[in-house]
Amino acid sequence: MTVLRVNTIAGIGTTTFGPSFGGNLEFNSQNYIVLPKGSSTQQGVLRETVDVVGTGGTFYDNLVLAMPFNEATGLRDVSSRNRNPAAYGNVGIGTTVSKYYGSSVKFDGDTDHMVISGIGSDFQLGTGDFTIEFWWNGSASGTFTQLVGTLDSSAEEGTWRVGSRFNSLNYVYFARGTGTDFQEPKYNINVNDGSWHHIACIRSAGTISMYVDGANQSANLVSGTTSIGGTCNTINTVKIGYNQRDNAYATGFLQDLRVYKGLAKYTANFTPPDRIAEVGVGFTTGQLRYNTDSNLPELYDGNQWVQLSVSQVGLGTGGDTEPGARGIFGGGATPTAVNTIDYINISSTGNATDFGDNTRTGIGIAACASSTRGLFLGGGGSVTNTIDFITISSTGNAADYGDLVSSTLVARGCSNSTRGIVAGGYSPATPTASNIIQYVTIASLGNGVDFGDLTRGVTGCGACSSSTRGIFGGGYSPSTPFQNIIDFITISTLGNAFDFGDLTQARRNMTALSNPTRGIFALGEAPGNVNTIDFITISTIGNATNFGDTVTAAQCNSSCSSSTRGVFGGYEPTSNTLEYITILTQGNAVDFGDLIQARNNCAGLSNAHGGL
Repeated sequence: MTVLRVNTIAGIGTTTFGPSFGGNLEFNSQNYIVLPKGSSTQQGVLRETVDVVGTGGTFYDNLVLAMPFNEATGLRDVSSRNRNPAAYGNVGIGTTVSKYYGSSVKFDGDTDHMVISGIGSDFQLGTGDFTIEFWWNGSASGTFTQLVGTLDSSAEEGTWRVGSRFNSLNYVYFARGTGTDFQEPKYNINVNDGSWHHIACIRSAGTISMYVDGANQSANLVSGTTSIGGTCNTINTVKIGYNQRDNAYATGFLQDLRVYKGLAKYTANFTPPDRIAEVGVGFTTGQLRYNTDSNLPELYDGNQWVQLSVSQVGLGTGGDTEPGARGIFGGGATPTAVNTIDYINISSTGNATDFGDNTRTGIGIAACASSTRGLFLGGGGSVTNTIDFITISSTGNAADYGDLVSSTLVARGCSNSTRGIVAGGYSPATPTASNIIQYVTIASLGNGVDFGDLTRGVTGCGACSSSTRGIFGGGYSPSTPFQNIIDFITISTLGNAFDFGDLTQARRNMTALSNPTRGIFALGEAPGNVNTIDFITISTIGNATNFGDTVTAAQCNSSCSSSTRGVFGGYEPTSNTLEYITILTQGNAVDFGDLIQARNNCAGLSNAHGGL
């Protein structure tokens, strides 16, 4: 049983105290709070049936969108992605018409629609299989009705959409933009008759199939090819109930919208599925649970589950016996390259303490970490592909982990709890800035594996992450010495990076850190050393915003973070200075303490950063 001990709440342990939490929490006889268990799979709301998540949850990760549209969940996505769409017009949950749950979402045909932003790579359907399915109860109105899709304007290449009206005719259709035209198979079947119909659009091995109420509609194909193997990749937002290009709005009711990426669920006629969510089960703002995937308590903030900051006692030895997360600084130059590793307690202030030594001296090393293990990757006095590791909660020297795919210097790293990412950098033998992204599985010793490519070659950028997304901003290349570009990747999905937005100032030799929601980019050369701090909201896309300034203007620096605090150090000009910020509060940095050794170009990591 995993519990929280509470000793300061009046009435704790009484028979009347528990109900004030609405049944979300319990107290046992020893006055411990017992948190209900949940998981990243939105356990408790999404049904764990074969139709929804596969046998034993085998295609749960393929489910990138699941929207029941009922009173308990509202307009929210209850897949593991936890999306909360923007609502326009009067779109909302109503109880007059329903397939399941006693409610559904209504579109009145006059500006009602939803938009999902910050989609990452989930709706980059690529050239692989997919399934888009939902229940629809519509009216015969509108011209080119798009029920779900990514079309913005013209025939943009890679956009996709599924609709129920085509050129004012009752045709169910799928359309993919080619850049100059559309591939759009159309089926002569009326689903706008005021009754509920299950619609499923499938791509399997490059062929589109349309099913209505479980029946394959190939016999009703009016025109258009079903051989559509081209890429369905776009960073456009997902629109529900709205065709932006034709300014066309849907009229009707929608229930149980789901999108599966990489999965063709139906290849023959089938019985339409039952509901995707439990009846009457939703999440309320302020609700607590214990996540059995991350082994941490979480709070529902009205939009998504966020991890609570938990103090852990006895993270190390000697002076590090108080609660708090641990930050690590490794390597660097004095200006001579060193193998020093020191650590701090992020939640306090004060000077760093000796941790041990790396296996090699080095500058320009990339770093990443899980909650237990830290990695130092590449870099060196002479450029290497070496990967070292440490156990963060102990002290001692680093040990060999494996090798990167290629030697690199001034690359940058980020991670979630399982996967470490290294991107960019260069080798003196091949001095052009690299766009290569590599990854490792942190818990398993071994070599790096190719992940994909950044949108540009870059060295000396800043890198940070949430549990799902890696961010790379700024940096240098021979053609663009000072960059403001921000890229992003979905850490769990191999592939190339996408454009996120721009920093407030183009610069290189900078650092970045994060908590689970906010990314911070700081310091650098623009040219000339700067003290700029920017921030972004990691789950969205867009340009950075000014956060404040560091005390010192510097470059070639490093950083580490907890869920509340970020610490900067390892400055050029060479310094032992450490500064910190409170991540959720815009403002200037203040003095933290000193590293044990003045140096620049070191690597920073922690066991409590935003990717965990």
